[in-house]
Amino acid sequence: MPERTIHVQAVALVLGDDLELVECHGFPEVSSLGDKAGRAAVGLRSKITALLKDPEAVPAPTLHRRVTGKDARVERMTLTLEAPKKRADWKMPVELSLDYLTWTEADDLHLAFIPVLGVQVIAAKAEQIPERVEAHARLSLVDRVKRVTLAGLARTQIVRELRVDELSVTADIKTPRELEEQKDGEKKEKSVLRTVAVKLTRQNTSPAFEMETTLHLLREALESRQPASVLLVGPPGVGKTAAVRELARMSGMNIWSTSGAQLIAGQSDFGQWQERCRDLCREASKTKAVLHLGNLVELMEVGQHSANAQSIASFLRPWIARGELLAIAECTPEQLSVIERRDPHIAGAFLHVRVPEPAPEVTRLILEQVFLHLARKDSDHARSAPALDWLHRLHRRYATYSANPGRPVRFLTALATEQPVKQKTLLTVEMVTAAFMRETGLPEVLLKDDLPLDLDATRQWFTQRVIGQPEAVEAVLDLLVTVKARLNRPKQPLASFLFVGPTGTGKTELAKSLAEFLFGSANRLARFDLSEFSDAASVQRLIGGAGQAEGLLTSRVREQPFSVLLLDEFEKADPAFFDLLLQILGDGRLTDGAGRVADFCNTVVIMTSNLGARDFQRGTVGFPGAVESDDSGHFDEAARQFLRPEIYNRIGAILRFRALSRDLMLRVTRRHLDLLRQRDGIRLRDVDLRLGPGVEEHLADRGHDPKYGARPLKRVLERELMVPLAEALNDVRHRQPLVATVNAAKQTLVIEVRQRQAREDAAATQQALKLADEVVALRRSLSKLARSSTVSALDNEVPMLAVLERRSAKRGWLSSEEQERMTRLGHLRRLLAELTALTQRMDGLETDTLGTFHLAGGFDAAALHRCLSEIQKDRQQLQRDFFRLSFTQPDDIVIAIYSEDRGWMQQMIRIYLDHAAALGGKLAGFEFVLPPEGRDLPESKPRRLPPKSLSDPMAKPPGGWVGALLHLRGELFHPRFLHEAGLHKHISKGAHRLCLVEAGATNLAGYVPPAGIHRAGFITDKSGKPRRLFNADENKIADSIIGESAWARSEPDAAMRRLIEARLTKAVEELP
Repeated sequence: MPERTIHVQAVALVLGDDLELVECHGFPEVSSLGDKAGRAAVGLRSKITALLKDPEAVPAPTLHRRVTGKDARVERMTLTLEAPKKRADWKMPVELSLDYLTWTEADDLHLAFIPVLGVQVIAAKAEQIPERVEAHARLSLVDRVKRVTLAGLARTQIVRELRVDELSVTADIKTPRELEEQKDGEKKEKSVLRTVAVKLTRQNTSPAFEMETTLHLLREALESRQPASVLLVGPPGVGKTAAVRELARMSGMNIWSTSGAQLIAGQSDFGQWQERCRDLCREASKTKAVLHLGNLVELMEVGQHSANAQSIASFLRPWIARGELLAIAECTPEQLSVIERRDPHIAGAFLHVRVPEPAPEVTRLILEQVFLHLARKDSDHARSAPALDWLHRLHRRYATYSANPGRPVRFLTALATEQPVKQKTLLTVEMVTAAFMRETGLPEVLLKDDLPLDLDATRQWFTQRVIGQPEAVEAVLDLLVTVKARLNRPKQPLASFLFVGPTGTGKTELAKSLAEFLFGSANRLARFDLSEFSDAASVQRLIGGAGQAEGLLTSRVREQPFSVLLLDEFEKADPAFFDLLLQILGDGRLTDGAGRVADFCNTVVIMTSNLGARDFQRGTVGFPGAVESDDSGHFDEAARQFLRPEIYNRIGAILRFRALSRDLMLRVTRRHLDLLRQRDGIRLRDVDLRLGPGVEEHLADRGHDPKYGARPLKRVLERELMVPLAEALNDVRHRQPLVATVNAAKQTLVIEVRQRQAREDAAATQQALKLADEVVALRRSLSKLARSSTVSALDNEVPMLAVLERRSAKRGWLSSEEQERMTRLGHLRRLLAELTALTQRMDGLETDTLGTFHLAGGFDAAALHRCLSEIQKDRQQLQRDFFRLSFTQPDDIVIAIYSEDRGWMQQMIRIYLDHAAALGGKLAGFEFVLPPEGRDLPESKPRRLPPKSLSDPMAKPPGGWVGALLHLRGELFHPRFLHEAGLHKHISKGAHRLCLVEAGATNLAGYVPPAGIHRAGFITDKSGKPRRLFNADENKIADSIIGESAWARSEPDAAMRRLIEARLTKAVEELP
């Protein structure tokens, strides 16, 4: 560019000592001081030249305003200032001489400038200048008099001479057009499109599957004669973004992806982002680029602030409407309503393309194609198919918060990324289940159909945490069973409860326990105290609004849909909240102010309320009585009167929480004390905390309040136990094993801490070792059971029955025999799953127990003993169930009893019948055995005759009968009486009576009496040791299997029944 020269008027102020100060009235930013006029002028010229090089400091359009003062001349005036009043240092008038410049800009514009005072004067006529200069100078000097001394006024006289010189300045001064061209050249060098967007290519995009219709509509809109921008409308996760990326990958179109956040990044000054967007539109138009802008609602919010209502979407709308910019944006159907309500012109600038959710079978096909794309070429597709089916089922069942196929595809992609390279060829059901459990927190027992939910163990788990509320616990169990069976209502929360009742009875604790059991952590509880939302403005904070922060409630549920939502004291919320509650309970979803949907279908909604509690507790002092009145109707009616009918009828269950009695309060106190013993300060420091008589009762009494229930208990524990205990522990040496004894005395607690004696340590160690041995022994017994031949045979039976199950499922009907086999298959699967779970629990308990013993030196013996008792009880029941399945007909048996002594035979029959009746069994059949009719030949068979009455078969036995057949039916009667077979010998005063017992058949038709049983001398004791010997002389029974057993008085019945049960217990424990 050529340099340009401008001429300016330099004003030289000649000072003393040959110094000059050179200034330019048009450039007040610079000045120059020098000892000679030439040096000062050179310095001023260089400074003005540097200033002209900066187009921002001196814009070219304003340069003409700085070139002023042509033909300026120097004038002088003299002023006399009178001494001001009340100034001791100034008595006489002062005369001042001042030089000034004057020049003419136009016929009616005359100017003057006084350099010493910095005063400029304007007048319409030249003859007005002297008068106005004097007036303004006097005003300026009078003002100075008020602020300075006479010495200050004297400084105005240091200028000896005022001189005007013309100064030529040469610089590279660009015109506005040249500046614009330079700016455009810089923009060409740095593309705005590349700065704020990323080009979608085949290399940086993954393929999308089964989207041909959407891709066709997109391409048709963008490549038609009159191209139109497209707004993709579909639920989140349906594949809107994937469709754009697939279009770029397959067609090679010039598509660039950006977002509102990228467009506004770094643009803090006013008008900056608008300029960037304008440049972006120009470049996109020139290069025929298609912009993928992301979510349209976001674009409508980005860029707005209190002083600017314009958003990026409204700025881009004219470019899109005119067709100068081709763009693709996205939104959900709910957000489209928000867009049309807030700015219908923006929605009208786009061609709307609906992206529907694919059908389930299409989603399954997409998953298969994604897996083949992610896995290696040698992937085992056939063996991975069950895992893909399971993944699809899980997401159809639980991932309702996102449309298909987005959520399952992201899950599969993440799962493939987590696996090592060698394992990417195979996807297993176990891998999918484990990953889904980590993501959702749901337990495996609720996910897999073949794992039974142990209701007794679950009930006990909740009962230990929520004490004294059996109805509420049962309602939670009903919820878990419903979820397990997949019978919960679709498109609604998993469950909705209203917890009513007095304060401090366990409502919040049950919600925490449910979150921990259902989703793996108490942190999955989202609690909102609705007393903080008592007006309409605060309720709005729950869902947010346009241009506001995201809603507190909707953001929490969108972030973690698998949770328990606790709405505490919901009756204190503003009425506007109940409109939101109606949407949650009715549709399982809630739309926030920005059109985003929060899905509540995997959420348990719990509302707590004290409705009716105040009236119910009025006049109550202390603990409630042992027998409580039926107050359920009182609380239900209070809830019904408060709630609108449409909300009341949508609540799944209204659960009443009872006030805690003294016994229940003691149980609550003991639980808190057990938790106290698990704290690091007690457990790791090796402190044996011992509570004396009355301590638990003292804490329970002090921790209960008629109004607040058990809530004061934690404060009482802190104040009366934990703080004094901490102070006492602080006074002793840290590593000493200690005994902390707490006793109750006169309404207070006395705490004593002492060093534990060696014998106490030895006793504690012995107890710990004994319990540890019991843990190991119990674990070994479970392992032995799992490896037993019976369990192995039953385990091998499962796949064979499973084949029959698949065949019958295809056929569509089952015979009665097949139905029995399917029932047996269900029992087998349940028992094997329970055995696996119990073994895993025992392995974990053994590891924790031994680890705690060796690292910390001990454990909570009482808690461990209770746990061992529970597991032992479960093991015994499980072993008994396996034992039962090892028999084809475990509940039926035929016992045959023969004797030549009818009195002894009748006594044996009565023992078996009475024992069967005591066990809840029944007599299913009975027959007498008689000699054959006519001549007794070797081939003759005994006759069989039913009794006259089955209810009392021995009332009138037939004459000549030699035996009886008993068909007994009851739980485990077959193995119970099976080993009664043999010779039963009775001795009394030297006399011997023999009775032969046979057992084994399961029905009377299948039993054949021995030939010749009716003949005298058939039953002898010469064959060997009798099965059981009854010695009436010594009141003892000698059992060849169990051993001896004594009986009281003269009746052997009770002793024999004990032996029968002992033999059954032994058979169960010796399960092969």
